[in-house]
Amino acid sequence: MAKASVKLPVSFEEALEELERIVQSMEDDVLSLEESLKAYERGVLLTKVCQEKLDAANQQIQVLQNNLLQPLEKVAGEDSDEEVDIDDGVPF
Repeated sequence: MAKASVKLPVSFEEALEELERIVQSMEDDVLSLEESLKAYERGVLLTKVCQEKLDAANQQIQVLQNNLLQPLEKVAGEDSDEEVDIDDGVPF
């Protein structure tokens, strides 16, 4: 027997909020054993959603770090003892 497709939250925040509600209801002992099992199953699905969103965000961070944390190109005169005068208009 095939299970009906389950609608899952799209955003990390929605999935986490629902997961927190499930945990709270299980901790408060307001669910029957059968309800607890269904809530646990839903919690596992929500955990997967959250983990996928976190993995995607981590991957984006890695891409940004790789692009932004490249060494700066050498400034003219950096290898020599010659001083480089940079006038940025700010009096010192």
